Amino acid sequence: MTEEPTPAPRELSGSRAVLVYNPAAGVRGDRRRPEELERLVRSRFAECVRVDTTRRGHEAEIGERLARDPPDYVLVAGGDGTLSGLVDGWMRHRSARQRDPVFVPLRLGSGSDFARGLGIPADMSLALDHLARTPVSPIDVGRIAFGPAGGRDRYWVNQSYVGLGAAVVARVNRRSGARDQGAYVRSTVREVIGWRPVDVEISGFDGAPGSFGLTNLLVTNGPYSGSGMLTSPHADPSDGRWEVVAVGRIPRLRLLRELGRFRTGEHLGRPGVTLWSATRLEIRAVDPFASVPVEADGDVVGKLPARYELLAGAIRTPFVPRR
Repeated sequence: MTEEPTPAPRELSGSRAVLVYNPAAGVRGDRRRPEELERLVRSRFAECVRVDTTRRGHEAEIGERLARDPPDYVLVAGGDGTLSGLVDGWMRHRSARQRDPVFVPLRLGSGSDFARGLGIPADMSLALDHLARTPVSPIDVGRIAFGPAGGRDRYWVNQSYVGLGAAVVARVNRRSGARDQGAYVRSTVREVIGWRPVDVEISGFDGAPGSFGLTNLLVTNGPYSGSGMLTSPHADPSDGRWEVVAVGRIPRLRLLRELGRFRTGEHLGRPGVTLWSATRLEIRAVDPFASVPVEADGDVVGKLPARYELLAGAIRTPFVPRR
């Protein structure tokens, strides 16, 4: 079998970069100080401006500013939430007349699951080498809308949970300490004990299971969530569709026994777990008074009812499509 030729390294020295650094992100992997990281980026690019996030929601404001004057590259030193907030602001204010930058998530956050799924190394020097030699591909972005048409919405990039998974994320975000995989597992155990499946209806595309008792729903653009859990092994952020994983009415004890399968991707095909592909979703609870949380990229962003829309190839990032 003939090997694919190795792409020639991309020349970065003539490019303009913005480094967005989130000092509040739970740091993992390459623990460089922001000044050292900035020097490293400056050594590769003709120009680099560092912007630190200072408060919750600041990422979206930075994304809006970047949309007015796009650089060649946006390097995101934070977790999935930092990248997601930037993309949310960017998508709201981007101009079709401007060339989109390349978004490069760096694995500094507590999860950094989207960067992991893209194959970006945890070491910062290796990550910049990866950027120089990896082709840039358009990848998909999701949008969740709540309430009536024209109401509140949220753009996202990696994965979105509905139900138990969103409740787990809320618990993890309330606690102090590291938001690592162990924190997600412990929080899942605590939430499972008191969780009851909710009857929901899903419509808007072919192949949905219709009305069913939902424990958890994952709408996935990338393969990893929960700080390295392989929750959707087949997800490809560049293929113009989502992988949707639905966990139905599963007895608590069996759900607890099988939690480990969600860490390795072995949950697919198990009784009560359904997988299908989609580009849009409409989800509502049968009981209008049921409070079912919806999460996106590490933050609870609303409650059912919700409408999901996929925007194919909406942003660019270094990635080799799997197809």
